[in-house]
Formats: sequence, structure tokens, C-alpha cells
Amino acid sequence: MNKIDYSWDSSLLSPSALYRFLTECPKNGVDLHSIEIFFGDKQALRLALPPYDYSSKQQLYSLSKSFTSVAIGMLWDAKKLSLDDLAADYFADRLPSDLSENARKIRIRDLLTMRAGHDECPFGDMAESYFRTGSDPIVKFFTKPIPNESGTHFCYNTGASYVLSAIVSKITGLSLLDFLMPRFFEPLHISHPYWLAVETGVNAGGVELHLSIDDLAKFGKLIWDKGVFEGKRIISEEYLELATSKQADNGDPASGSFWAQGYGFQFWQNARGGFRGDGAFGQVCLVRRDLGFYAVALTESKDMGKELNIISDLLEDAKNAVSEASKSDVTEYLENYSTVPEGGEGDASALLGRWIVDKSFPIISTIELDKADDGILMRISDSSRDEDIRFAFGKWERNDILFGNLTPDLFKRSPYCLDDVRLMCAATLDGDALTLTMRYLNTPHIVFWRIMPDGDNLRIRLECSEEGLFNGGINIDAKRENL
Repeated sequence: MNKIDYSWDSSLLSPSALYRFLTECPKNGVDLHSIEIFFGDKQALRLALPPYDYSSKQQLYSLSKSFTSVAIGMLWDAKKLSLDDLAADYFADRLPSDLSENARKIRIRDLLTMRAGHDECPFGDMAESYFRTGSDPIVKFFTKPIPNESGTHFCYNTGASYVLSAIVSKITGLSLLDFLMPRFFEPLHISHPYWLAVETGVNAGGVELHLSIDDLAKFGKLIWDKGVFEGKRIISEEYLELATSKQADNGDPASGSFWAQGYGFQFWQNARGGFRGDGAFGQVCLVRRDLGFYAVALTESKDMGKELNIISDLLEDAKNAVSEASKSDVTEYLENYSTVPEGGEGDASALLGRWIVDKSFPIISTIELDKADDGILMRISDSSRDEDIRFAFGKWERNDILFGNLTPDLFKRSPYCLDDVRLMCAATLDGDALTLTMRYLNTPHIVFWRIMPDGDNLRIRLECSEEGLFNGGINIDAKRENL
């Protein structure tokens, strides 16, 4: 039986609405990690499902953009920039003299509203080129084909958010993170945020901010209270009103799509009312003033549209008095909830030992498998270090490791740069086949090592819960060290 640390005010959030939400999530491919819901100043729900918690910093993907918008808003409040400033003017010392007319006309407001003029997002190429060859990501952004006049064409553009981050650095002499630390994060009592830097001193802006669910709840409160936190003005109500209102068309609202209702300054308009910041695979900060609620959630979702509909159902049905479920139904569901993988009977003896990994998988050189007290110890090595990861049978085992290059991510970079990677690990056996499951606390994702003997060799299939991140899966061959 689980002892889940949660709080719930059933007078604000009915048992029927909550039970429906909890049971609908797995049916719709939503792996719920944590959620917090507020009715004004009153908290209706604070829930983290094992093995997740309230304090682990998780990759927010594009929800990071909304924080970048706040930094721009602070500089706008301080009259350090105008929304109609030409972005290229901030980088005149870096950009070629023959820059296209469309590139020269991009304003800060065009970056904020995803209307820089590109037909496709250049960020992947910007980051990859910088990490591989050291090429200037700002030059990449402005010299990529820009066929549309700025302010006329919506194209979701993480590169534009990166340029906003670079503008913050240019104006302040600080990285985006360092600028926000004393002005935003510390006043909100958010400690130790992590934000990947691409260039030295320039955070990614559009992705790679890592915060906990409790941190997100504080951000939601700031937005809900129109820029004030604990009585202190952090950002102007005027800017937040602009940022969270429709500034750009991005599709046909009649389609009902959550991504076609309009776009603000790094915030989405919401299909069922209100506005939100969100990130790939399920990070959400949703504000519904029409219902008097705001909610933050960390999940891994196969379909974010379904997730947003389920959360919207929860908020819209919050006061539903129809007794489709009772408090005891919710309690029983949570007591029986488990993500620990279930396995059958088996024998891992044929898999134990030290294995040389084929050079076609250059990230690691050897894998060593051994029995542990209640599970399996896997030691992975590369040319510079060894890393021990413990997997328990029938429960989660916590591991903090430094092998960041095995962390799944939407953008394939090197190095990953996190100080440490936090994992919850479990093992299952089915005959002589071993599955080692790694739930990342730093990201929404799960990685599976599926290991089978093949004569004197080892066959490993490395898979991610989000198939696209490992290209559907990676096959790894290994042979015993003594052969």
C-alpha cells in the first residue's frame, strides 16, 4: 500500500472530478508525475505520484519560453528596451553586412510572437552547429532563409526565444538565469534553477529550464496575481496583460486545436478558455480566470491535446456535486497506485559479467552486470569514468549519476551539462531476458534497457518512452571481455 504525500480540499475539487482525472490520465497516454491546482489563494490539490516528488527539477522544454518572456517584460518595465527595437541592432558586431531585408526588420515583438519570418524553426541547427563546430548561433538565426516579412507569418520558433535570451545578456551583461536570479527566482523562493547555456553566458531561452512542480506553482501564482508575489511587484500588470493576450494568429480557432487559438508573448491562448505556457511531452501552467482556477502539471504525455482536455475537464468539473465517485474511491486509487514494473520468474546468470560494447555505440565502452542484494548492479564505462547504477526488483532505487549523455532529450547535444542526473531504477526478469527501467527525475522520460543473451554475446535494445527521442530504439551488441 502506498503512502502518497498529498493534500486535497474536496470542498474546492470534488471527488468525482478528481477520480475521473486520475483514471482518465493512463487511458489517454498521460503519465502523471505531479499536479497542483489553486482556487485563487486556496490550494485545491497538491499531488506527486511515486517515484516523483515536489522538489526534483524537471526539464520544462518550451514552458521555458514563458520565463524568458518575463525577463523581457522586466527590461521593458525598466525602459531598457522597446518591443519595436530591431533585434539585429543588438548584434551588429556579429552579423554580416549583407543581411537580408527581412532579417533586418525583425523586432523584439516579432520574436516574442513567433513571427520572425522563418518557415521552419532554426534552433536545432543553431545549437547543433555551435556544439559541433563552434559556429555562431545568432548568425545562424539571422542568415537562415527568412522568406516572410516579420510580423506577418506565425512559425513556432525556439530560435527566436534564444535570440531573446541573447538580447537580455547583451543589455544586462548577465546570462538570462543570472539576471532573473535576484529579480525573479529568489523573490519567488525558487532555489537552484538550472538552465542550459548554449554560448557562454547565454541560456537556451526557449528550452532547457529545469524547475520543480512547487517552483511552477509559484510561477502560476505570480501570473494569477498579475505580477505581484507576497505583496511585492515583480513585473508589471501591463506587460503580463500583453504577454498573456492574443497578439498573433496561429491557425483557425474553429478547429478547436489548442495550438490555433492565438499566441501572446511566449504564451498560448487556450482552446477551452484562458491561456497557458506549455512544454513538449506535458509540462503545463494553465490559467483559467473564467473558472477561478490555475493549475500546473508535470507529465509525460503521448498527446498533449488529450492532456489539456483532461485537465480542462478537471477544472470545469471541479465543483460538480454529482456523486460518480467518493473520497474513499480517490483514496483507494492512490493507495493502490504503482509505477513499479511487474516481472515474471527468471534467471539472470547468463547475463552477468563484463561486456565489451561494439564501437558502433560510442557513448559507452563496457557494461558490467552483477547481482546486488535485492536487484542488479549495472556498471557502465567510457574512456574516462565508471558509473554504477542499481536496479531493484519490486521497488524503485534512487541513483544520482554523472552520465548525462545517456539522458533522452528533444535536442541532441553534447555535453548535456547537468551537474547530476537523478534516476529511479527498477529491474524485471522474464526467463533469461532482463529489463532495466530508468525513470528520469530530470526529464519527463523513461529509458528501458532490454538485455538478452545471444550465445557468447549480449543483445541490448535501448528504448525511450518517447519513441522519437531514440529514433524508435537503439540496438547495442556486446561480447564477453574474456573472449
